[in-house]
Order: sequence, then C-alpha cells, then structure tokens
Amino acid sequence: MRHLRSVLVLASVALLSAFFMASAYRRARNDAIEQLYAQERILAEQATKGITEYFAYCRQLLEFLARSDDVAASTPAGERLLRDLFQAQGDNLLSLTRVGPDGRILYSYPEERAAGRNILDQAHVRAVFETRRPVVSQVFKSVQGFETVAMHVPVWREGRFAGSLAALVPFDAISKRHVAGIRIGQSGFAALLSREGIELF
Repeated sequence: MRHLRSVLVLASVALLSAFFMASAYRRARNDAIEQLYAQERILAEQATKGITEYFAYCRQLLEFLARSDDVAASTPAGERLLRDLFQAQGDNLLSLTRVGPDGRILYSYPEERAAGRNILDQAHVRAVFETRRPVVSQVFKSVQGFETVAMHVPVWREGRFAGSLAALVPFDAISKRHVAGIRIGQSGFAALLSREGIELF
C-alpha cells in the first residue's frame, strides 16, 4: 500500500512538473513571439519613416523647381536648372521631366530623347492632370525603359495649369537602403508591398 502511495505521489509530481514546464515553455514561446512582433513593428516603422521622408524631400524639391518661371516656361535656362539640379542629386533621382499641358514631354534629363513623347496614357500622369495635385505612381515601366516610381507635381504658369514636373525615383535603391537590411529571426526578411498588396521589393 505504501509502495502504491509513493508511486501515485511520484506520478502526481511528474504530471504537475510536466504541466508547469509546458506552461512555462508556452509562456516563454509566446513572450519570444511577442518580442519578435514588436521588433518587426519597430523595423517596419523605421523603414516606412525613411521612405516617407525621401518622398517628402522629393516633393519639396519638385514643388520648389515648379515655382521657377524658367521651368514653368520650359526655357533653356529652366532646362539647365533641371539638368544642374539632377546632377547635384547623385543617385537620389533617375530623371527629371517637364511635361506640357498636352501630356507631351517638353524636356527630360538625362534621357533627353524622350522629349515629344505623349505620356497621358500613364495613370499617374492622368491623375495629376485631373486632380491638379501631386501624385506618386505605382511601379511602372518608364518611356526611358526601366521599372521605376514617378512623382509628379502640377506646374502653374500665370495662374493656369501648365502640365507637371516629374522625378523618376530609384525605387530599388531606396528599397534596398531602407528594407534590404531588415532580418527577422534566423531566416526571415522584410518585403515591401503596394497598397494593393503587390510585392514591390
């Protein structure tokens, strides 16, 4: 009888120990998962902030240039201003393009041969022409022949809408700068998605 009682006590202790160990393991696992999610949120917020700041800078730059009378009139001095500013940007921009009120490219640098092409078939160009507000495109293939993202701001001349000023942005470089270095756990990585859920990077 004493032997049976000892076995029952040992079995009860083993079961209680197993329960507490499993419970402690679940708590530790859940805590680790919560910490990982918190770390992911911080990294995502940092990447979002960096990309948002880049686009805010790009918008300010375009709006500053669009206020230039020479850029609005697409004079040789305006084209020189766009060219000089583009060259000063290093790898922050892929091109600067002045689009006329009919949707045709008036001037583009560094791909100057793009002048004369009508780009009103691009949804983001139509959007800036319809709304008269700044627009950022989805990733698309530019007339210059590469995948990119465009930002357009409206241009006004003597109180009238005079087309847009656009920058093609080095989206891959920006994504790499802000997203590629993010590692989640041992084998996880970050992905950049569009509003529609399309993987961009």
